[in-house]
Amino acid sequence: EVINLRHNQIKDLNFLTDVRLNNLKELYLNHNKLKVIESIHFRNVPNLKILDISSNDIIGLNDFTFHNLVNLEDFLKANEKLTEIPNFFFKNLSSLNKLDLSYNSFKSLGSHVFDDLKNLTKIDLTKNKWRCDCT
Repeated sequence: EVINLRHNQIKDLNFLTDVRLNNLKELYLNHNKLKVIESIHFRNVPNLKILDISSNDIIGLNDFTFHNLVNLEDFLKANEKLTEIPNFFFKNLSSLNKLDLSYNSFKSLGSHVFDDLKNLTKIDLTKNKWRCDCT
């Protein structure tokens, strides 16, 4: 199953907590007005493989936001205002093979933030505000 909710002015994901979507494989929430995403929003989509939450107004994430998405393979979080990724953000996302974090406001990332992504084959970190203080 695929749910495409692009360009719908969605401000929260509370609707996802009310229904069990076991067969949902792809969820497109890009170009909405999302500000806060919590782990409770994704507890009922255990088989999600593709999640696109690009171009929203999300300002922060915590370690366990996507903790339940153990089957996630493709994660797009581009065109945001994120400045950091928590150290254990990708802990349970070992199935992830594509990651797009381009066009955010990252200056640096923790040295172990990607350690659990053993299947990662493609990552896009372009167009961030990287601080290079190497000497």
